Amino acid sequence: MVREAVGRFAGKTALVTGGASGIGRECCVALAREGAAVVVADLDAKGGEATAERLRQGGAESTFVPMDVTRADTVEAAFAAAAEWKGPLQVVCHAAGVESTGTVADVDAAEWDRAIAVNLTGTYHVGRSAVAALGAAGGGSLVNVGSLYGTVGTRNMAAYCASKGGVMMLTRAMALDHAAQKVRVNAVCPGPVRTPMLGRIFTGLRGHGVGVSDSGMNDIPMGRMASPADVAAAVLYLASSDSGHVTGTSLPVDGGASCM
Repeated sequence: MVREAVGRFAGKTALVTGGASGIGRECCVALAREGAAVVVADLDAKGGEATAERLRQGGAESTFVPMDVTRADTVEAAFAAAAEWKGPLQVVCHAAGVESTGTVADVDAAEWDRAIAVNLTGTYHVGRSAVAALGAAGGGSLVNVGSLYGTVGTRNMAAYCASKGGVMMLTRAMALDHAAQKVRVNAVCPGPVRTPMLGRIFTGLRGHGVGVSDSGMNDIPMGRMASPADVAAAVLYLASSDSGHVTGTSLPVDGGASCM
């Protein structure tokens, strides 16, 4: 990763949750490549520090802050640390999330609570701190990483679908509530993405006796799963001035799967 001298995010600071791996890490790399100073936030300190070091080695400014999105105090502390490090934030990408497999008959209350706490309540905690920080800076962009399965659903992932469906509606509500503060709130909705989380999903499905071919995840008109870079490119569009009159949208990055 080599940082360009200028880019769409030159002179701006971005905070990325879930930056230790997968989509979040790729978003950190993409933002840094286009000039942003990047705050990497994650519960995984080792992975988050590794991402920040990778960016620094590429010539970018980056720091790691610990964050557990299920706890408001750690989210607020991470945003405060980001402001102390580099001043006002202009971009927040919320990529932290967890997988969950099983039908409502399979998923116990603890697993349901975990999916809702991380994916939906976590979006509330991050969104609350993000709109405050971005609004105080005179405006900015919050991009949530949702899911195809929060818009059209899929089999054997009931808690995950419910939690990501909530993220879609919360994104729209925040977009309406904070437009006057010049805070834009959008979401990307990936289909299957080749990340460690996808491997855990497949393992979970097999544990429930469901093959990958039976899950519907192979039904992609463009013939391949997305890469983290595909998703990061969409995030950067929504985070940048290229989408300056776009808010409250959910952008599919699914190879056409949502059209079926």
